[in-house]
Amino acid sequence: MQADLILTGGRILTMAGRRAEAVAVLRDRVVAVGGADEIGELRGPRTHVVDLGGRVAMPGFTDSHLHLAALSLLASQVDLRRATSLRAALRRVAARVRAAQPGQWILGSGVDKNRWGGDFPTRADLDAVAPRNPVALRTRDGHSLWVNSLALDMCGITAGTPDPPGGAILRDARGAPTGILQESAAGLVYGAPAFARRAPNLAEIQVALRLLIRQGITSAHVMEEVELLGALQRLRTAGQLGPRLTIYCPRGSLDELLSAELRSGFGDEWLRIGGVKLLIDGSLGSQTAWLFRPYPGGGFGVPVLWGEELRDTVARAARGGLACAVHAIGDRANAEALAAFGAARRWPTPLPHRIEHAQLLRERDIPRLARLGVVASMQPCHILGDIGPAERYWGKRSRWAYPIRSLLRAGTTLAFGSDAPVETTSVPAGVYAAVCRQTLSGEPPGGWYRREEGIGPDAALAGYTVGPAVATGEQALKGRLAPGYLADIVVLSQDMSRLRSRRLLDTRVDMVFIGGRLRFRRRAG
Repeated sequence: MQADLILTGGRILTMAGRRAEAVAVLRDRVVAVGGADEIGELRGPRTHVVDLGGRVAMPGFTDSHLHLAALSLLASQVDLRRATSLRAALRRVAARVRAAQPGQWILGSGVDKNRWGGDFPTRADLDAVAPRNPVALRTRDGHSLWVNSLALDMCGITAGTPDPPGGAILRDARGAPTGILQESAAGLVYGAPAFARRAPNLAEIQVALRLLIRQGITSAHVMEEVELLGALQRLRTAGQLGPRLTIYCPRGSLDELLSAELRSGFGDEWLRIGGVKLLIDGSLGSQTAWLFRPYPGGGFGVPVLWGEELRDTVARAARGGLACAVHAIGDRANAEALAAFGAARRWPTPLPHRIEHAQLLRERDIPRLARLGVVASMQPCHILGDIGPAERYWGKRSRWAYPIRSLLRAGTTLAFGSDAPVETTSVPAGVYAAVCRQTLSGEPPGGWYRREEGIGPDAALAGYTVGPAVATGEQALKGRLAPGYLADIVVLSQDMSRLRSRRLLDTRVDMVFIGGRLRFRRRAG
């Protein structure tokens, strides 16, 4: 047998319980892993040999939770993720307004009141810079919407508008909307006839996909509207799709998926149906995550889907062969998700159910995920920005925030992701967060509950390789470098499995192969 591709001259981190010196690829599959001399015997006149130069090759990363449409549209909207103050954010909005026509919607994301002083901004702040353009800006966590007075007027939102189920319109002392719409209340704008919303085009999607590849991400689990499937299928047919994608469609698509008899796992190794995405509560950043005990300022958060309605929805999906990916952040929300999964155990699904985020749990609930076979789809990179808000709003409950080590010790499958564009798609940053549990500036010293909940780098890397493959039923194809596995490979500048410090952040992605084809090479220098 003659290999098409051989990677040699470095370390091979197989994630299959062994290390090696070289790996051989035939067509799109790994055919051999072992010593340099052993693999060298597979070299022929047509073999492309890549000298790793001492670098590390390992299975390509999987991002287990991202929002592709939002990531694709980011370049065409106001990006406030790097705005460190309300004033800086308003300057960016004003710049976009100057380039727009009067009446044109100004859209964006990245609003972060926790970096801007702790209080929500208001419609009056936006009115000062956008008096003739409706403005709608999502918060960094995606669970609140900041709008100006013109947007409220155009969408018919007044003091007399009631809070919708599962949502809240923040109001001033006179009962008038402040300009902040939380959870389902954002739908009063998104669903209004006056609102101008568009799906990303193919070029924008391809830009986002190339960004992921540059980060070493060869597969992704996408939380997305079913309408995006058409565009992705066109890319798949043209051979232009990569990374490989598994799609979880929102609750509103459940009837459509069931009527089409689409089950979890339907598709191929490039584009597949994962299941249905459900939303139980909000977020820490907006204080809408659903808690058993109130926030310091009062209130338990904003439940969106719970009780009998949640259990019935999970049961309907499970009976139709669809796994559920359930957004749950607060401890009450996670308990509700586990109760619903427990009630649906009689209907096994082709892929496992998942809890997305699982940020705060009661200690008693931690073993329940493994007992129920539920995957913890977590985003360690959230830790980078959530340590301060968690201490402020959850207090001592933060001992069980991001309980990664406890879940792992209980036997739970962990699948790590980014929640992009909410957080960075950088896997080294996510590994650093899971291992060190500190901000990028190194706070707090010693790490935030690091001794209790920090994990080793091998376990963190498994969360970006082995765990995601189990979550989508592809553990015999992805997540490891072994004969028969897809040749999705990332080449790194250093071996992250040997690091437990800030040096993790220095890791570069130097090359990326998908199906044995070179898809990215970092330029020298």
